[in-house]
Amino acid sequence: MATPIALRVLEGHARSYRHTWRGTTIGAVLTPVLFLAAMGLGLGQLVDREPTAALGELSYLAWLTPGLLAASAMQAGAADGTFPVLGGTRWVRTYHTAVASPVRPRDLHLGNLLWATIRISVIALVFVVVAAGFGAVPLARGLLAMGPAVLTGVAFCAALSAGVVLMIRDQFLAGLN
Repeated sequence: MATPIALRVLEGHARSYRHTWRGTTIGAVLTPVLFLAAMGLGLGQLVDREPTAALGELSYLAWLTPGLLAASAMQAGAADGTFPVLGGTRWVRTYHTAVASPVRPRDLHLGNLLWATIRISVIALVFVVVAAGFGAVPLARGLLAMGPAVLTGVAFCAALSAGVVLMIRDQFLAGLN
């Protein structure tokens, strides 16, 4: 049985990523550390001074962590669905080369979404491990929260990449990422 073309596109992304993974790994670890330290611990100390009924028994850090996880996945999905797609269609035009081969546009889109799903899942996993290290969430609950977070990121990636293909200029992307 032949390998589906979308998986070949995914393989191409993985092979290309072998050369750039070091740069993105730093961001994947540093982002949750900074998010949780600034918003959860820094601002959280001010909020937790006077407990409110709105948070119940939760600390501000524990209350905020699921939202930060979803926001982190959303940002990763938006990043994977905008500039790489615009580069492939407008700047570098690698997508033009790909669709001149047996790769169909839907295979290209699906392969990109599969790659984005893997990247978003890894980013969410790192976020959950860091959050568990901060004591913001038990690891098991954090792993359960990964599902909705990854789906959020993939939904943003799919919608934005579909819209970016139709763009002529990249002006609105500056405010997005």
